[in-house]
Amino acid sequence: MISKRKIKSLLLIILISTVVIIFFILNLNFYFSDFLVSKLSYTNNISAPNSSLTAEIHNSKFDSKIYQSTLKENEELKKILKLQNQSRFSLITAEMTIKSPTIFSSTAYANRGTKSGVVKNLIVINSEGLVGKIENVYDDYSEIIFPYNPRFNLLVFVGENKVPGILKGDGISSFIHYIPSESEINIGDPVHLADNVNPNYINFQIGDVSEVRNEGGFLRIKIKSLLNPNAIKFISIIKNEKI
Repeated sequence: MISKRKIKSLLLIILISTVVIIFFILNLNFYFSDFLVSKLSYTNNISAPNSSLTAEIHNSKFDSKIYQSTLKENEELKKILKLQNQSRFSLITAEMTIKSPTIFSSTAYANRGTKSGVVKNLIVINSEGLVGKIENVYDDYSEIIFPYNPRFNLLVFVGENKVPGILKGDGISSFIHYIPSESEINIGDPVHLADNVNPNYINFQIGDVSEVRNEGGFLRIKIKSLLNPNAIKFISIIKNEKI
């Protein structure tokens, strides 16, 4: 038989052990919580600068794109102004504001209209070549059709012999039609605006011959343009009168 004294001693030991264990667990939980809070705080302190740095990098890239775009527009505008100062043409400088979303529409709008002297069928150029021609005119703006527009047609001269033909669009490319098949046309021959329509057009090259096909007694000539109309912003509209 276990004496009452031994039982009391055993219970006392168990009680003391329980208290010690509970105290240890509470302190361990407090320590762990404090450690976790400190780690979370450290993580937040690290992630905050990282988020700020990411935003700064993003803004820097955005600013760089704006800067490059501005430089390109400034260079383009300088070329247009130089063309206007040195040209034998009487020009109306304008800005293309709205472009069609698809190449099949192939139209754009310029911020100059009848108030600025713009009329239908005037030729639109920039420093590198043909952009298109005016199709519709309003008071303060006008509509431009690009050379690959199916509604586009323009008298041009091909080659050094100035063989006349009609430049037309098919929605994707530009072709010259109505040139007799016996005409001597070669790939690489220059294509110019027809100066018998407007003497201001003399020697103004708009592209080169890139393909020649014989179709039913007439040549179908594909023209390689000197520029992409969709990639430009500033233009000049050639007026009919001389400077």
